[in-house]
Amino acid sequence: GGGGAVRLGTLASFAGSIVKLVLAKLPPGGAGEAAAAGLADAFDRLALPPAVLDHLIDELGGTDAVAEMTGRKFRVVRARSAAAASSATPFVVERRNAAGGSMDAVNITERNDFQAGRKRVAVISEAASTGVSLHADARCRSAGARRVHITLELPWRADAAIQQFGR
Repeated sequence: GGGGAVRLGTLASFAGSIVKLVLAKLPPGGAGEAAAAGLADAFDRLALPPAVLDHLIDELGGTDAVAEMTGRKFRVVRARSAAAASSATPFVVERRNAAGGSMDAVNITERNDFQAGRKRVAVISEAASTGVSLHADARCRSAGARRVHITLELPWRADAAIQQFGR
């Protein structure tokens, strides 16, 4: 689709395609082919829910309200068009860096939006936490404003988790 977005149902089609590829490696026979077609059809009918992070961002106001600082290249977002929003799958998959550039640049933009108060919620994972400061000091436009910082996917090491909490 345009702008790096694909229908969420297409993810199930990707899964169906993988099933077809795997079953194509099996010895020829009608049963394998029929099973592949049946599984691919079943995947196409799935109403897949968004991942936990995508659901959290959606519930907190969407990508316009939540700064996401992670290593993810894709995310599932609520469709913006009225026709798509009223469909059976009102979500689309989009690239986080649809405008181009590195994921580091995307995370820096998200951090700047949070620090400037344009986004009041920040979700950060270990993948994007190195060197990030989210403190609201006097130089920060959002100083004094209530902000929320959610740490998702805690690191395995206690010292890294404590560092992340100190952001």
